[in-house]
Amino acid sequence: MSDELVMSIGTWSSGVVHELAFWSSWLQTSGLSWPAGYTQRLDPDAEIDPALGAMVEQVGNGATILDVGAGPVTALGKKWKQCEFSIRAVDPLAGLYDALLEMNGVIPIVRTEFAVAEELSTFFGPASFDIVHCRNALDHSFDPLRGVIEMLRVAKVGGTVMLRHNRNEAENERYTGFHQFNFDARDGTFVIWNRSAEIVVADRVPIEAEITTELQEEELLVYIRKKSEFADTLSVDRLRDRVKSIVLATLTHFIRAELAKLT
Repeated sequence: MSDELVMSIGTWSSGVVHELAFWSSWLQTSGLSWPAGYTQRLDPDAEIDPALGAMVEQVGNGATILDVGAGPVTALGKKWKQCEFSIRAVDPLAGLYDALLEMNGVIPIVRTEFAVAEELSTFFGPASFDIVHCRNALDHSFDPLRGVIEMLRVAKVGGTVMLRHNRNEAENERYTGFHQFNFDARDGTFVIWNRSAEIVVADRVPIEAEITTELQEEELLVYIRKKSEFADTLSVDRLRDRVKSIVLATLTHFIRAELAKLT
């Protein structure tokens, strides 16, 4: 277990209350300042984003989509032309979101399930989805690079991981709450960075993948097409070691927090 993992989990956990407060207000007010977005998420006839729709068309009927970091109600539309497709939505706060939904009498069309971006391959088998989508969520995770790699693990060869995030959100939000990482494109190269490090994602992905970026004003779109499969599979030893590290890092964070109260 690395001390960096302890710090990452600690910083991430400090943002949970802020995130829940936001979604609680969002549900209570039917969307806060974005009522159209609230209505769209609960509309069974709302179409998916055209860029995502184009990928669904390319796959054909039966396309499978995983929406990572979906929040209490996925923002993905439920229809596209005459195409048939399915959506699974996941979020590490799914259980807490369920409580908020029940309190506000909201029944989502697609129920958000519990899963962690950094550990997707422990929840889903390899090559399970044609499209893995994440919007304004991966930069909130405690290890976004690992999240990218895990998304690729559960994507099919030939499938695409689609990321849509505001550029340099941590800088814009002054590193408060979940905002601890920035996503940006520098000369067309996808980078993840913050005050202590900068990662060129293409250099750290351990499989053959084609990464393209697109800027739409202050929104960054990243498309990662999976061109080969991972050499390693989900072994018991790999899973055991990772779970051990996560549990130990989480407990260490909370133990340190309690000790700090005593000093």
